[in-house]
Amino acid sequence: MPGRSASAQHCDRRQTAHLGTISHPAGKVCVCELVPLFDISQSTLSHHLGKLRAAGIVDSERKGLWAYYYVIPDALKELSAWLS
Repeated sequence: MPGRSASAQHCDRRQTAHLGTISHPAGKVCVCELVPLFDISQSTLSHHLGKLRAAGIVDSERKGLWAYYYVIPDALKELSAWLS
């Protein structure tokens, strides 16, 4: 996107990658399962997922120490339509 910093664009790409990973049919995915898939720390991954949650694209449930994230289907449809 023009006018956005390189770091902001990098964050957008990471968040998009996270979104793709947790939108599979299995539903809820533990952060502990996502950490090995990305070359970032658990705290950074949680930060990006928190941004997606704040945007209303994903939500989460806590079970013990871990958060399980899932895509909100209607939000994904809306986002897909907006990106088209």
